[in-house]
Amino acid sequence: GDGVASELSEQTGFPASLITKLWEMWRNRAPPHFTHVVHGGVLPRAGLTAIVRELGVTHALLLESVVRVVAEGAPEGGLDFAHFIRGYAQLQSRTLQQALPF
Repeated sequence: GDGVASELSEQTGFPASLITKLWEMWRNRAPPHFTHVVHGGVLPRAGLTAIVRELGVTHALLLESVVRVVAEGAPEGGLDFAHFIRGYAQLQSRTLQQALPF
């Protein structure tokens, strides 16, 4: 709901309107990217990897680094929406140098 959007907005700095729009897309499993969201509103790590690849990150090491940053701390089953948004914000706030393992 709106409370979650405003809370995530405060935590991430993303506009609440953007978070609300992404939440609608997530909930409706909207193509192209959110078709990877499975039953229960969870995005498995394989689905996250597919989204990052679809967004144009094809270099294996960079792909794995981006996925690792976004999924950090997520349960084995995958990411819920809030974890995805926080992970994306974490990716935005880190420099590429910090995100890469070398």
